[in-house]
Amino acid sequence: MRSESGYRVRRLAIVLILAALVAPASSASPQQSSARLVESAKAALRSQDASAALRLFLKAVERDPDNGEAHYYLAQLYARVDEERLALQHFDAALERLPRQQVIWREYGQWLLRNRYMEEALRAHRRLVDLAPGNPAYRMSLARALYEGGNAAEALEVCRKGLELGASSAADHHLTAVAARALGDPETAFLHLEKGLGMAPSDFELRFQMAELLLQTGRIDESLNHWKKLPLDQPRFRFGLGLALLRSGASDEAEKHFRQVIKIEPEHVQATYQLGLIFARSGRKQLAEEYLERFRQLEMLRRENKRTQVTKTVVRN
Repeated sequence: MRSESGYRVRRLAIVLILAALVAPASSASPQQSSARLVESAKAALRSQDASAALRLFLKAVERDPDNGEAHYYLAQLYARVDEERLALQHFDAALERLPRQQVIWREYGQWLLRNRYMEEALRAHRRLVDLAPGNPAYRMSLARALYEGGNAAEALEVCRKGLELGASSAADHHLTAVAARALGDPETAFLHLEKGLGMAPSDFELRFQMAELLLQTGRIDESLNHWKKLPLDQPRFRFGLGLALLRSGASDEAEKHFRQVIKIEPEHVQATYQLGLIFARSGRKQLAEEYLERFRQLEMLRRENKRTQVTKTVVRN
């Protein structure tokens, strides 16, 4: 019965799409015609026919260039396929026509942030907070944009306001903790990591942050307990465990983990460096020289790559 029902829905969607595409001009106004095209395009989306939906939304804005909803859907469709210029064009068009639509500002801000348009992302998230100052989720989205843009101080301030307004998820506490860590405030970071882990004990990112912070503050045994609960097929988790073992005095065990990191990720800079130091301390001179030279090469490459990474800026025609 379910498959038959689904078949009927798809048939109906196809009929609506074809009717919209071939319908002759009528006495309907351009706005009414455009609105009908948008409804048919939504039906196409529900039936997972993105190409038909795209054609219909394009026809909708052709009939009525001021149809903000059609522009919004076009922005989303182009964003899905990484057509950045067209996505930006239609987000702008949608917001010009629907300047107070929070859902569009939210989607726009998230898209900008994912694509590293940091200045524009911040403006979009600030506008969203202006539109709904009491919405805690919007505050936390702004905090994330601030943090990823390098402004940990304001990010932490905005996190605190978001939490006051009712933000309470594990992700909210995680963001507050990482902002606090970036500002050298381990007490606040521990508080929010503990709250986050209490809510989501299987969250690897929260546990990773806790393990790192415990190691950073010299609580090595507690740190080891957290590292051992993380999946060691991920190089950063295995590296952290190796570092904690090294600092606990278990150099041989640490070496095994650093070697495994190199197997998984041959260009892991810090694992290469730590192995070089272990070899030097244990009198394996040739291996030490080899790994430390490799470390210098990898570090030079890492710095060069970092210099070439630039934040993108929106350019409008």
